[in-house]
Amino acid sequence: MTKPKRTLITGGSGFLGTSIARCLLQRGSATAVTVLDPKAPNQLQAEYPDRVEHDGRTISEFLASPPDDVEFSSIIHLAWSSHPATSMQFPLDDLDANVGSGIRLLERSKSLGVRRFIFSSSGGTVYGVLERDRADESHPANPVSIYGAAKLSLEHYAQVIGRRDGFDAVSLRVANPYGLYQLQGVAIGSIANFLLAVRDGRRIVLFGDGSIVRDYISIEDVAAAFKSAISTPILPAGPYNVASGVGASLAEIVALVEDVSGKKLGIDRQPDRRFDVPRNVLDCSRFEAATGWRATTSLRDGIKAMWDTLNR
Repeated sequence: MTKPKRTLITGGSGFLGTSIARCLLQRGSATAVTVLDPKAPNQLQAEYPDRVEHDGRTISEFLASPPDDVEFSSIIHLAWSSHPATSMQFPLDDLDANVGSGIRLLERSKSLGVRRFIFSSSGGTVYGVLERDRADESHPANPVSIYGAAKLSLEHYAQVIGRRDGFDAVSLRVANPYGLYQLQGVAIGSIANFLLAVRDGRRIVLFGDGSIVRDYISIEDVAAAFKSAISTPILPAGPYNVASGVGASLAEIVALVEDVSGKKLGIDRQPDRRFDVPRNVLDCSRFEAATGWRATTSLRDGIKAMWDTLNR
């Protein structure tokens, strides 16, 4: 008897996971999704009760007793417990919690029926200081944070284990995603923080002089990229940049937030942080050529949509 096939999304209750799962379900790239996340299930389970299953276990608990009545034809691995600042404080904990659990998941992927393993890597940290205006996948990878080093390490493990066990291991090097879900709970990301601060009349903390440049990409475009990575029949293994391809400085983000809100931001300036590279903008030509995907949301439109949501 053929087992039903599902897509497993680790860390699927968060910002990225909720958006990716919705995109897959709405656009028919997955008949059913299992969200593996100890956090409370998101609203998708109520919207798609017959197609979304929430598993509240950790990766280790799941692998100790995986369901035997289903195959996971694809895995989207998002679960990660650190960010660049915290990773620098506890590198060994970061290694075990993130790289270790990722390797354990990769080791069991073949037995779970996986044909494609998609890892959410970090285009914002794996390259380090750029040697040219925009980094494509051939650019040297010299991360300056433990976070970036750990992401790059798991990319390599994924390729080796995927090649050994016969499944496609694709790493999407996502730039700096932003979107509506970041406005809930503790705000994550500069754009969400700045928008909430200007709404509430709070001052923001700005590290450096505002000249740091990042490649910001809307979560809708990111979700569409993961959908393309799952649904493209032939997608060679390896890393792919997922970004807008356009850089914006923190000073420009401040100006855009002030423009769409009509309010001024109070700024408290702090020294540069050592793990913040001065510029990070990515070239996505390889992923565009392989899948036809392209980011379509302008930065101003994305920020305005978030501001409008805050003021409904």
